[in-house]
Amino acid sequence: MTRPAQVRAREDARTGTRFADYVIGERTGPLRFTLEPAFVEEYIAAAGVNASLYRVNGRDAAPPQVLTLFLMGTLHRRYAPLPATVMAGLVMEFHAPIWRDESTDIVSEGKILAKESRRGRYYVTWRAEYRREGGDRLANITNTFMVPS
Repeated sequence: MTRPAQVRAREDARTGTRFADYVIGERTGPLRFTLEPAFVEEYIAAAGVNASLYRVNGRDAAPPQVLTLFLMGTLHRRYAPLPATVMAGLVMEFHAPIWRDESTDIVSEGKILAKESRRGRYYVTWRAEYRREGGDRLANITNTFMVPS
């Protein structure tokens, strides 16, 4: 079972990435991890999720937002975290279920989409693409965060 702390870079592990260092079009990852049924159940309990809402064709599915726990791990494969980074936006697209009763090997990769400065604040937008190890697309998450200059 993979836990987010196992794949997330620590802020003090290496020098953090400044706004000027992000490169539009550059790819991040891959990050490989396994979602186990036990971890999904822990997430459901900790987040207070109504698990009955996540059924697809009569089968129990994991709440797809569980993937957000691995989001920054994908980015940090290439760009080290910097203290005081703040999430400014998140858009999720879900394409296929993750089944609650089976282990799922997942690969996520990302791409820097945009950088901009607004009112003296610096924003980076990037997308993480999640797929099963075999290739089936699971989700895309587009994230915008504010980073110190």
